[in-house]
Amino acid sequence: MVRVEVDSASRIQCQILPYRLDTKGVHLLQEEQRRWFLQQLAGVSGDHLAPDSIRSWWNAAIDAIPVAAWYSSCTGMDYTFERMRQNDPIGLARLRTRLSSPSHYEFMIDGINRLLSGQHGQSPSWMLERIHQWTDAGVLYC
Repeated sequence: MVRVEVDSASRIQCQILPYRLDTKGVHLLQEEQRRWFLQQLAGVSGDHLAPDSIRSWWNAAIDAIPVAAWYSSCTGMDYTFERMRQNDPIGLARLRTRLSSPSHYEFMIDGINRLLSGQHGQSPSWMLERIHQWTDAGVLYC
């Protein structure tokens, strides 16, 4: 997260607020985790933020997800249909988020396109290793 403050003279101040999202909600990172995160962020800043590099990191995040997960949990269909069988609206709410949130939608469409074009898994191994470092147990969850 980023906190942005604008004062009466229109000066802008920004502060990065590293957080973790889990089943219990959003939690700001504690000091040791926060330092690690900011160090990692500094390590991918600079040239890594050029448009082509950002696309490479985006693709690596997609490629870090196993192919089997794209056919189930990433599209949300397995979860959605199971919830629908139970007359539970949570599955449909999850699918709605995947289709209406621009970042979720783009990630899902780009992932499907990488699978269909045979490009899935072609990211450099060092990028995939970094992506795995940043995620729980080395697995990205959709």
